[in-house]
Formats: sequence, C-alpha cells, structure tokens
Amino acid sequence: LMKSLGKDVLFQELVVEGVNVIYEPSWSSTNIKHFQDNLDKKPPSLNELKSKVTLRKVLMKDVGAHIFVHGMGPHLVLADIDCEDFSAEHQGVSGSMQIISILLQTLLKSVAMTLTAPAARLFEAAQEEAQQFLSKAHLPGAGGAQGLRKSV
Repeated sequence: LMKSLGKDVLFQELVVEGVNVIYEPSWSSTNIKHFQDNLDKKPPSLNELKSKVTLRKVLMKDVGAHIFVHGMGPHLVLADIDCEDFSAEHQGVSGSMQIISILLQTLLKSVAMTLTAPAARLFEAAQEEAQQFLSKAHLPGAGGAQGLRKSV
C-alpha cells in the first residue's frame, strides 16, 4: 500500500459477519428497492478513478433480514454469500465504490429473493387451494365451479 501510494490495493479476504437487513414495504415500493435505485447514482471521485483495488475471497455470513410491517414482523436467516475470487468474477471492476456497490447489490438481491420466494409460494398455494375448492363446488342448477363463478 505504501509503495503504490494507494493506487494498487490487494485484499486477500473480506469477511462480513452478523449483518441484519431491515425490510420495510410501503404501498408502492420497499426501502431495499429505494436503496438499490439510488446505489449507483453517486459518481466516483477522482481518487476512485486513479486507484485499482483487487479483492479475492469474499464471505458474508450470519446474514439476517427483519421484515417490518407496522413495526412487527419475522426475522429470517439468509444463506451465506461466498465468493472465492471477486475480482476474477467481476473483471473490469477495480474501483472501491464499484466493489462496494456490487457487494451491497448482491446482499440486497439475496434479501429480496429470500423474502419474495416464500410470498410467491404462498400465493401459488392459495391459488391451488382456490382451484381445488372451485372444482369441488356444486351449486343447485349449476355446473360445479362454472356455476360458482357465475354466481359470484
């Protein structure tokens, strides 16, 4: 670091442990979506353009997410994020702000996928239950589910 005057920096390993993300949905979006939309808006500084950062192993472990709706909600545990050679996977990315942006985006995507997957499965299960109910429904003078749909 001293020899390169901060122009070439090598990080062998970055470990981030015990991160908790708070997920708050609103009527039109979520705090995570809002953060993701604004993450790349800040232009890099002149020093950022001159330095080259190389990052090897990245490990994010013990990551959790709290879902807060009206101040209450469950805590979910997310899978660890493990990357053996970050710079090799993200060729051309060498600025510290770019690296931080990618790491945050990766974390937030993991949170979003973890939170939306159960909701999607729940919705699909509810649809399946409704279809089963409709297929078994028999109304007088009507043909099963078809008659129920007409009367609703």
